Amino acid sequence: MTVAGLLSSAFADEGHQTTVSHTGEEGLLRLEHDRPDAVLLDVRLPTINGIEVLRTIRLTDRALPVILITGYASPGQLAEARQLGVTDIIAKSYILTHFADVLVRIRGRSEPD
Repeated sequence: MTVAGLLSSAFADEGHQTTVSHTGEEGLLRLEHDRPDAVLLDVRLPTINGIEVLRTIRLTDRALPVILITGYASPGQLAEARQLGVTDIIAKSYILTHFADVLVRIRGRSEPD
């Protein structure tokens, strides 16, 4: 099972609806038609990388929470992601440990006062 599949299953078990895109282009196309509550984005994707996808997302939506998942990002890529306003960065090796904390922070930002 892929990391995307594992995360999708974990979200479904918690009652969340998920959609998995396996390429940056596919994900961007979906975003043209549907705005999710959050995007989980891998740095390493076929054809265009996650940093390019994040850059494209930020051209039209500065507020959409984007969580970058990586096992291989360079320090330069991480710095660029922060400059582009990534919500959080999680190493794949620690994702299951930190994932719940990130969701709580996102949920807290989206609840009305």
